[in-house]
Amino acid sequence: MESSSIGGQMPKIIAARDKVFATTQAYVDREYVLQYWVDGDVDFRVEQRLFSVQGGCAILMQPNRPHGFHTIRSGNCECIYVRFVLPADSRMLNDLPEVVRFSSSIAPTVTARLTSLCAEWHGELPGRDLVAAGLLLEVLGLYVRNAGEKSDEPPSVHLPSWRNVENVIRWMHEHYNQDVDIAEMSRLAGLSPAYFCRSFKRYTGRSPHEYLINIRIDKARELLCDATMTCTRAAEEVGFPDVAAFSRVFRKLIGVSPSYWVRKYLGEQRKLAA
Repeated sequence: MESSSIGGQMPKIIAARDKVFATTQAYVDREYVLQYWVDGDVDFRVEQRLFSVQGGCAILMQPNRPHGFHTIRSGNCECIYVRFVLPADSRMLNDLPEVVRFSSSIAPTVTARLTSLCAEWHGELPGRDLVAAGLLLEVLGLYVRNAGEKSDEPPSVHLPSWRNVENVIRWMHEHYNQDVDIAEMSRLAGLSPAYFCRSFKRYTGRSPHEYLINIRIDKARELLCDATMTCTRAAEEVGFPDVAAFSRVFRKLIGVSPSYWVRKYLGEQRKLAA
């Protein structure tokens, strides 16, 4: 890939978080995901392959690729992640290794750029999107430059029917706010309901219902980042029958009420902008 291909195609950041600590969960994101380890030692699964990653490693995942922590060998696994999209015709990230291991001389620069990216993206200063996108482009450039420092080819993990499950997961991300049932999802997967549920749980670590609820709560948090969005409207838009049910599930998954989460989020944004 030529270096000039990056400069003409600006990414659009969808989400960015630092100080994320590893949990044994699985995810499927519709966008590109760059996940960088500041510290830790884990086995990380992307589709059917396991990668051994430590501090200074970055994983670049294409859209709709199931991924998650498989084995956590260190109790302090801190990472930074950025979800982003590219123009539909972009080929700037094709043919890159999934894992790059940055040297000890470069890793602090990557950490600093990604930490600044998160602060900019969550801030309210003019031009924050451009500054954050520029920082992401710099990190992607370093990823390309160090693409030769990839990890050894990882072993495959045998996951029967994972393609069937993957098709349903994509569909769930598009229809999360609708009433869906196991019969419809298993039909889309081309599997019996019982086998579909077993395969889904083995593949993602969650039942189909749990996974759908997590999609709805994640989407609700994105909506609630807008200070004009009410909890009632967010609950309605992501598919909950009423705000009481939404608040109950939100508290169970996030640990705090939606209104408390909004106050805390807006307070952090004001601090970053100060």
